[in-house]
Amino acid sequence: TMLPFGYAPFEIVYERAEGGGLRWRKFAIRGQDTLYKWNFDANGGIAGLVQQGSPTYALIDIPIEKLVIYRTRVEKNNPEGRSILRTAWLPYFYAKNLMQIEAIGIERDLAGLPVIRPPMGASDDDYDKAEESYMKILEQDPENNEAKMLIGNCYTNRGDNEKALEWYNKIEFEEIDNPTVLFNIGSSFYNLSQYQEALKYYKRSVEIKEDFLDGLYQLGLTHLTLSNFNEAIVAFEQYLKHDSDSQRASQVKGFIEYLKRRIV
Repeated sequence: TMLPFGYAPFEIVYERAEGGGLRWRKFAIRGQDTLYKWNFDANGGIAGLVQQGSPTYALIDIPIEKLVIYRTRVEKNNPEGRSILRTAWLPYFYAKNLMQIEAIGIERDLAGLPVIRPPMGASDDDYDKAEESYMKILEQDPENNEAKMLIGNCYTNRGDNEKALEWYNKIEFEEIDNPTVLFNIGSSFYNLSQYQEALKYYKRSVEIKEDFLDGLYQLGLTHLTLSNFNEAIVAFEQYLKHDSDSQRASQVKGFIEYLKRRIV
């Protein structure tokens, strides 16, 4: 234990030898954690130590004459030397704190920032408050694409497609992997009669989620608007694979019949 503590005190224990003399029995370590204090003489020399250990925890004086002290340094006659771990303290301090900071950062990234979404049927005032909350998130995390998307959604729900697109365009197309977000962006373009741009987002939404009914329906409708009849049929037939009985499915079947007649 001398190296980690910087010192190790041993008490010389004697025993009677045959013939009445004394001899060394052992050099017994006196644990550093039992040291109560050091005693010094008038000249600053080490006079001994006071030990307080189990089981009685009584204070026991051990004079220097009965001690052997190993220590790593002897400057100023310091009995406790210097731990070899002392030099490692600074790197340990920074490594430990960096690990904690890194763990906090990872936890924050995984948990994300709390986001509140307006309920269905929310009023314009609700969307105003929601946008204000999302803007506060962007103040803390300017690269938060979800907050940008939600602000765009607020404008979409208000019917302000141009303003919605301003926010949606702040997000790189390749970074969007949410089919609903892609659908919302495509619908904003569609409502502004920018059908080719709308197609790009509708296609991407159904590539990510093959049974995304809203995306398939709107993809077919956009192709129909652009007179891409064959592509519209493919999209509508894909829709019917996942929904063949609903009211909208009946409408889709009507579109397919109409388109096939047009092609013939």
